[in-house]
Amino acid sequence: MVKGSDRRADADGLESTPRETLRAAAVARRYFLEGRTKSQIADEFSISRFKVARLIDWAQEVGIARVEVTTPASLDAERSLLLERKFGLSTALVLSGEPVPAPAVPAQLGPATAAIIAEILEAGDVLGVGWGKTIDAAATALPTLPACPVVQLIGVTSSGTIAVNSSDIVRRVAAKTSGQAYQLPAPFLVSDATVAEALRREPMIASTIAMFPQVTKAVLGVGSWDPAESGYISSLPRADRENLRQLGVAADFCALLLDTDGAPVDPGLETRTIAMTASEIRKVPTVIAAAGGQSKVRAILAVLRSGLASVLVTDAATAADVLARADASQLSKPTDG
Repeated sequence: MVKGSDRRADADGLESTPRETLRAAAVARRYFLEGRTKSQIADEFSISRFKVARLIDWAQEVGIARVEVTTPASLDAERSLLLERKFGLSTALVLSGEPVPAPAVPAQLGPATAAIIAEILEAGDVLGVGWGKTIDAAATALPTLPACPVVQLIGVTSSGTIAVNSSDIVRRVAAKTSGQAYQLPAPFLVSDATVAEALRREPMIASTIAMFPQVTKAVLGVGSWDPAESGYISSLPRADRENLRQLGVAADFCALLLDTDGAPVDPGLETRTIAMTASEIRKVPTVIAAAGGQSKVRAILAVLRSGLASVLVTDAATAADVLARADASQLSKPTDG
């Protein structure tokens, strides 16, 4: 909810003059309510992404913008239970209510994802963090958390289709835990396996990768295999994209490619990625998958079928479509006898 504020100034010199207050409110509205990226906002207002980030932080600090976490009364208990039973999840957090426009889905799911992280995280845990718009929104909504290290599970991308930088998310989450941030200052996808192996030996990257086996809880976004949304796709040469389509890729989950049945699709790209592997993800006791919206239904179903996630955060409309598609595909499969 965006509201007005009295005149104030922060340590960075941002002052709540009418002009600055209006700009901060407009930036906050586009970021939190419309789901716009920092780059898009920067282009619209002809300011830097750094300035956008400062305005968003300042808007929260002085009360221009507030993030309100949804309450249990807004949960869809029936669909939550159906998802838990069908896919063996420990928890499915399904938000009730009417569908929201696609750009607003991260702002809808982010606070709920933050709430479940805050509920399950304990002192002594090691929290692994992925990327995506919903994960970014969750990082913004997090309260103060128990002290623990925070580990970046996937490298960064230069693609404009990814809304946020994974290193930035990890830094912000670590600020809420007062723990060390283990970052991966490398592209998530490189040109060949030799380059990837050399990067993995770099001291800072190696120290982060060494933390992967210690991760006890992880939160990851779900990437749809849609050129309009997937930073993975836009990072690939055209020949690789076509090859992956023919192999039936439906989703990416921490750079792991999955088909519609949730089985890994590995055309050799895993050797070129800087990210937690499938076998490492399976060893994490609690993995939260957070995603919603019509474009993510096929991808979410693939992740659920893979068994990689133990917790799902989504919205009621998406949950209904996931359940319907799962039931339809089950009916269409031939039976023995």
